[in-house]
Amino acid sequence: MTSTNVPIARAGSSTDSSGRRRRLGRGELAGWLFIAPLIFGILAFQLVPIVVSIVASFTNWDGITTPQFIGADNYAGLAQDDLFWTTLRNTVLFTLGVIPLTTVGALLLAVLCQGKSRVSNVVFRTAYFTPYVTSIVAIGLVWSKLLAPSGFINSVFAMVGVEGPAWLTNSTWALPAVILISAWQGIGYPMIILLGGLQSIDDSLNEAAKIDGAGSRRRFFSITLRC
Repeated sequence: MTSTNVPIARAGSSTDSSGRRRRLGRGELAGWLFIAPLIFGILAFQLVPIVVSIVASFTNWDGITTPQFIGADNYAGLAQDDLFWTTLRNTVLFTLGVIPLTTVGALLLAVLCQGKSRVSNVVFRTAYFTPYVTSIVAIGLVWSKLLAPSGFINSVFAMVGVEGPAWLTNSTWALPAVILISAWQGIGYPMIILLGGLQSIDDSLNEAAKIDGAGSRRRFFSITLRC
């Protein structure tokens, strides 16, 4: 009679691609410990509220009393609400405006920061990244003053003979103003990520392209964007 030794799963172990158990290395375990607070925060403050909101959308619930299941009645009511469709339209336009502006703007800023000296690099990176970590309340207060009918921006327009609109109360200009402010506020983080990617490109690629006669535009589209 033969016996087979079956590996027993232990704490700090994981399964590799062949189905065998292996112990986590010290670096892997440390990595999991470092990201554990982030994972917990995402689960507790993002995933769980999303699931609760989806479940609550099929009930009649005021947040205090016992919820009553009503099926898709809430969604049927939304479909007949003109304000819902206006809100959905504005949300789609906001998304289509902010994402391209943030992405393209972050790429351009990353390219500009890449070739500067060490001192100016730190200054420009800090200036571009500061709005991302600034309180949204402070940003709202500052821009509400700048975009007021008699604020700084309209005062600049008045100097050249142009009458500026009421940016935040005009139905035509309110959404573009919010899109521009949101893109400005969120451009810092993707700029840092893209800058890290640009700095990882091997300089020999650009040098070889220069020798072959490629201009700056050709190197940007053929090397920078593709890498």
